[in-house]
Amino acid sequence: MEEKDFYYFEFLGERCIKHLFKDFLYQLEDIQEKYSIEDDDFERIRNRVLDKGNDTIRFFRDQGENYTKLNSGE
Repeated sequence: MEEKDFYYFEFLGERCIKHLFKDFLYQLEDIQEKYSIEDDDFERIRNRVLDKGNDTIRFFRDQGENYTKLNSGE
């Protein structure tokens, strides 16, 4: 795989991850409205979703870097 192709797929992967976690946040807002979740609980759950999304993106990037290093012979 060429380097430009790799970065394109990395970009697409990150974009999909962000989209997925944004959807989780929208669903969380819907649940808060429907079930009257306390603001403190909502913020705690929201922060967990954001943290998990950021962790997933970092993991995705790290795996891509590892793949690139292995295939470049570093």
